[in-house]
Amino acid sequence: PIRVRKESIRVGEPLYFIGYPWGDFLISNGIGSGYRMDGITRIDKAYGYVAPGSSGGAVLDKRGRLVGIVVGIPIKRGPNNFPTYQHDIVLIVSIDSVVWKLPKKDIKG
Repeated sequence: PIRVRKESIRVGEPLYFIGYPWGDFLISNGIGSGYRMDGITRIDKAYGYVAPGSSGGAVLDKRGRLVGIVVGIPIKRGPNNFPTYQHDIVLIVSIDSVVWKLPKKDIKG
């Protein structure tokens, strides 16, 4: 099991990304750099490196607690409108934006 941290990512905080792009296990590090709100969902931004295909990967704090999930890498357009990934920017859905709900019925065990 993984421990989950309920506090938001802070600007300047060290972060660690775990992913499995292209069938290869990848661990990299970065730093929290800001956030924006998309409705009720907090989208954090970090400077670091993740490869395309890392979406869904874990974002951990320095104590190994889950603080977010990688959701994307921004794409910028180069010459002839050719897309290039900005590998140094990582978009993250903050765990504190996820709502955990249990069924309202009694659970017997």
